[in-house]
Amino acid sequence: IRDLVKRGKWHIMGGWHLQPDCNMPSGEFFVRQIFSGRKYFKEKFGVVPTIAFNADPFGHSRGLVQIMKKTGYEGYLFMRPSDSFMTLPHHNFKWVGYDGSEIMASKICFGYNSGKGRAGEKITRILREVDDEEFYLCLWGIGNHGGGPSKKDLVDITEIIESKKENGTEIIHSTPESYFEELKNVDLPRVENSLNLWAPGCYTSQVRIKQRYRQAENEYFFAESICSHASSLGLMEYPEKEFAEAIYDIITVQFHDILPGSSIQPAEEMALRMLDHALEILSRVKTKAFFALSDGQRKPDEDKIPIFVYNPYPYEIKGDFTAEFMLWDQVRDLIYMSPDVYDENGVLLNSQCEKEYSSLPMEWRKRVVFNATLEPMKLNRFDCGFTVLENKPKYDLISDGEWIVYDKNGLKVKINKTTGLVDLIEKNGVAYINKPAFSLDVYKDNHDPWYMEDIGWRDVISQFTLLSPEEVKEYYCVNDILDPVRVIESGDVRCVIEATFGYKSSRALVKYIISHDGEFNVDVRINWNEKQKLVKLNIPASFKVTDCIGEHAYGRENLKTDLTENVSQKYIALCGDDNGITVANNGIYG
Repeated sequence: IRDLVKRGKWHIMGGWHLQPDCNMPSGEFFVRQIFSGRKYFKEKFGVVPTIAFNADPFGHSRGLVQIMKKTGYEGYLFMRPSDSFMTLPHHNFKWVGYDGSEIMASKICFGYNSGKGRAGEKITRILREVDDEEFYLCLWGIGNHGGGPSKKDLVDITEIIESKKENGTEIIHSTPESYFEELKNVDLPRVENSLNLWAPGCYTSQVRIKQRYRQAENEYFFAESICSHASSLGLMEYPEKEFAEAIYDIITVQFHDILPGSSIQPAEEMALRMLDHALEILSRVKTKAFFALSDGQRKPDEDKIPIFVYNPYPYEIKGDFTAEFMLWDQVRDLIYMSPDVYDENGVLLNSQCEKEYSSLPMEWRKRVVFNATLEPMKLNRFDCGFTVLENKPKYDLISDGEWIVYDKNGLKVKINKTTGLVDLIEKNGVAYINKPAFSLDVYKDNHDPWYMEDIGWRDVISQFTLLSPEEVKEYYCVNDILDPVRVIESGDVRCVIEATFGYKSSRALVKYIISHDGEFNVDVRINWNEKQKLVKLNIPASFKVTDCIGEHAYGRENLKTDLTENVSQKYIALCGDDNGITVANNGIYG
């Protein structure tokens, strides 16, 4: 192949590691996808393509424009979305990025393959249907994504080339670079948005891959930061080899028939295995850096346990932090060890103890939650001591008739004890939701993981409802009758209200986690046993929505508000004239 490339008989196109999903990766990992591919093709073949090629991904983030422009690309050859999902002013256009960058883009309108021995048929059809175009491209080849030529195809194309010369039509074997060189002389329309959507089912299906992928990206960024810190201080060697191995796993799982959730089960299992491999590598180098940075710390007092929290960012972070650990010995007496967390200056912080992962009938393992401010780019130290009490402190929330009410620091939340849903979220007297909020609505779905038949889900057929106390008892495998809506944690840092729902043979456990400094988390865990149905978490806004904004690679996109499926990354925001709701998530892109 190297010899053929040198002689100009084999053209290297695209130049990325592979054709990735072009919506879900962060901007940083699009950069790594491209860098890995360009490095490979330059080292192995001495070639640096200038036209990016993504025929099959299910939509394309506008954030790609500035990334491609700044990595040396002049053009972008793509195929999706189809006209039924998105209308473009022309199949050739200038694609404009969030920062004003521009590259030429061309949409493949007749598919990327032709089938064995049928390239001539495809060329004849294109000539018939685009006779008003000055020039046009035709991709042909055997197999998925194009592929190799066949002898019959080459013979047929040669005959067509000769036959069309008579009427002035020139047909040439060419390359993407040559085609886009022609486009430079054309006055192209401008497109200033992402190229979405296509097959919206891909934005949410096979969620385990998506959540694990997001976790791997975030772990990589954290590990890269803490290792850079430790190595710059001379405390460890920068783990370049380990990071390269983790990057390979992550950018391989970006493949456009894996990350979107359109793969068969063995491919899903492979993706999870590769992401777990990356996570294990990152865990090891992160731990090494952590211990390197913690070297030389003063020893704690005998009755205290040190807690270290690393902040990789160049600014302070204030929030609730959780640590779980073993006490120095088993405490079998009927007492309760209540935590007291101090910062490095000895200042007592707000803290509380919550249910630990284990269920040992003794004081041994502790789960501590405390509110603190982390100094930037630093291993922050805290010390946890304990006060011996007879029983665990109990902080009851206000029970106002049919609601459990949280009312603190200007935030008021009312959770309905009959429905388990949120009837009020109010900040400083301003309401943000209509009741009931956070319902788990069940929609009609079908067997198609791409969901190519429509642009969204609109047929709500039911919703999860609260279980009875007897059903909760059975679901939890306990002896006592439990209320389906109950306060399970409350203290000086936050409170946690748990509600248990059911739909047919499925169950959902929802935790409303309300921090005293105003953060509201909803943790949803579903045991899903239904077929051809889909669940959405419903958050109805109480204000008139003027905009919907979602995160994209290195930017943000104005999204639709008409129940059409949208694509966004870590956050999506509904905006009103004076207020709004922003939802951050850990791994859903639809």
